[in-house]
Amino acid sequence: MGPPSDTLVADALSGLIRADSDPTAHVWNGRYINADGTLTRVPVDNPVGVWVLPPGVTRFAPGTGTVYAVAGAQLSAGCAASATALSWMDYDGIAQPAADESTGGVLVAGPAAGSQRVYVDVYADLGGASTCGSTG
Repeated sequence: MGPPSDTLVADALSGLIRADSDPTAHVWNGRYINADGTLTRVPVDNPVGVWVLPPGVTRFAPGTGTVYAVAGAQLSAGCAASATALSWMDYDGIAQPAADESTGGVLVAGPAAGSQRVYVDVYADLGGASTCGSTG
């Protein structure tokens, strides 16, 4: 039996995002961070940030990857932000005032006062810490 259809669709969509010629867009494996520090694949419980991993890394561990806290959001105790995100963004790369089911990642400060798009690929099989700030 082959992979579930949702995985095939997610892989195909991620491939389309990666094919985008936008030089400010990056796709990273990661998770959304809820206010209590739990990591989740869905951005609908008022997340406060995202934790993304560098290419080839498949486990969350303190000091690995980048934790973006959305401006004005409070991360849970023990969860340290590596950088601040300007705002949430939808799958089209457009800023959002709050995360919802159309959220695809975050906008972060970029070169020359511009912004960069950080898309979060939540479909990758990632292990390690289950909360931001824990050792897994």
